[in-house]
Amino acid sequence: TEGSVSVVVPPGAMTGPITVTNNAGATMTSGYFYLAPWVTAFTSRARVGETLTLSGRSFRAVSSVSFGGVSATNFTVVSNTLMTVVVPSGAPAAAPLTLESPGGRFITVSNFVLMPRITGFSPSNGAAGTLVTLSGSGFSSVTQVIFGGAPATPVSVTATQVTVKVPFGAGTGFVRVSGSSGTDESLTLFHASPQLSTVNPNLVKVGETVTLSGTNLLGASAVLFGTNRLAAKVFTVVDNRRITAQVPEGASSGWVRVVTPGGEASGGPISVQGPVPVISGFSPALGGVGTEVRIVGVDLGLPAIVRFSGVAASVVSATTNGLLARVPVAAVSGRISVETAAGAAVSAQDFLVGSTADFDVSLASSAEPVVVGSEFRLNLKARNLGPLPATNVTGSLTLPSPAEFLGATLGEGGSFQTGATGVSFIIGTLPAKSEWTALIRVRIPVEALTRFEWVASTLTPDVDVTDNRAAVSVTAVPLRLELTGFGDDLWVLSWLSLATEMELQESTLDLPRQWRGVVGTPLNDGVRFQWSTSATNSGRLFRLRSR
Repeated sequence: TEGSVSVVVPPGAMTGPITVTNNAGATMTSGYFYLAPWVTAFTSRARVGETLTLSGRSFRAVSSVSFGGVSATNFTVVSNTLMTVVVPSGAPAAAPLTLESPGGRFITVSNFVLMPRITGFSPSNGAAGTLVTLSGSGFSSVTQVIFGGAPATPVSVTATQVTVKVPFGAGTGFVRVSGSSGTDESLTLFHASPQLSTVNPNLVKVGETVTLSGTNLLGASAVLFGTNRLAAKVFTVVDNRRITAQVPEGASSGWVRVVTPGGEASGGPISVQGPVPVISGFSPALGGVGTEVRIVGVDLGLPAIVRFSGVAASVVSATTNGLLARVPVAAVSGRISVETAAGAAVSAQDFLVGSTADFDVSLASSAEPVVVGSEFRLNLKARNLGPLPATNVTGSLTLPSPAEFLGATLGEGGSFQTGATGVSFIIGTLPAKSEWTALIRVRIPVEALTRFEWVASTLTPDVDVTDNRAAVSVTAVPLRLELTGFGDDLWVLSWLSLATEMELQESTLDLPRQWRGVVGTPLNDGVRFQWSTSATNSGRLFRLRSR
């Protein structure tokens, strides 16, 4: 008519102003035309706090969403065809969704189903038969509660609470509820009463690891050993059925106990052996039969057996950290051992059995006789046959005139100092079954018979001091080059075999002299060197010189 137009809302129409157009132009309403919302699909199952997605149309002006009369306080219109809504607390177990807008109301044909959600339970542990109350939402359809794999039928059920008794065979684990509306699992563990079936091994020492087997061991807070219930400092919960624990120092024999949130379980018993003894030292380091020796260490207390090289000794006194024992008859040098019920300890060093050292010396010359002015060597030796070490060993070598000292080489350390009458030595300690040597370089510049004497001593008592002194006499003879004729055509030149460092040289009579070594190697018969030449080749000079 002239004043009104009636029109059917077309498919695809959206909330907004209405525009009217004729031949004269177009006009638009100042207000919006609102279409009622329409839901074509939505998430049909969810838990309180979860987000649903709704698809449809005309969502732009939606002002409220409710679940069976319970309004949702948190919803978002993403677009005219998409929106989300968070399931509110108190939502019924099953109900349609209702959307309100200025264009009208829409109620879904199908119901939204509220799935169960566990927010907590009490108590958090207990044995079979314990009454447990679960709190949450969506419980109306719950027909079964599972404790660590063991099912139970609820005693009572409401929308927000389930009461159930812990079933026999319940294990530590998460609590699960199930029903026609779905399932849910708790975020925390329910701790069933623990059980220990075996403790292995049952014969242990401090520091060793034992394995505890059983059930419901998760969450263990302590492992206790023996009658004194000493807590293990180191233990590991491997899984719900196994724990490994290290036997703590001071643990006693008895039951092993595991403490968990579900209670306490015991297993065993076990037998804890005492700690293995340790020897850290002893004093004195040596001594004869009957000598009292203090052995120190840890866990050495009685009952204990002390042995010197395998020979049992009498124990005079004992504490945890020390023993006093006497060196037994028939003992020989060797290690000290201490045996207790927990094990045996052996000293790191030998104990030397005895009261003396068998110390002696020797002296020898590298040659006899020697050539006047030539170098020879004196071999000094100091020896200790034991059993005790020779301590503070010193010695002196007498060098009578006209012998001259040229130098010394010490084979095993020590030091020396020359003086007016010889050489003195500081050797130090000479262990049993060892020796010390020195090489002394000497010469005698003139023809003489010289006696050298080597004397050494030790502060350790010596079984025989007569062998602490040794002497050697050395004859120095002049070196002469002798010429012997054999017939008319052979000369033989000879000199002492001692002069191994000398070379035979020849020269003509011409000046200046041109000395050179003779051709050929002189023969040595052990007494003299001999070199032959033709007697017809005259006019030559011969001499001996150091190489």
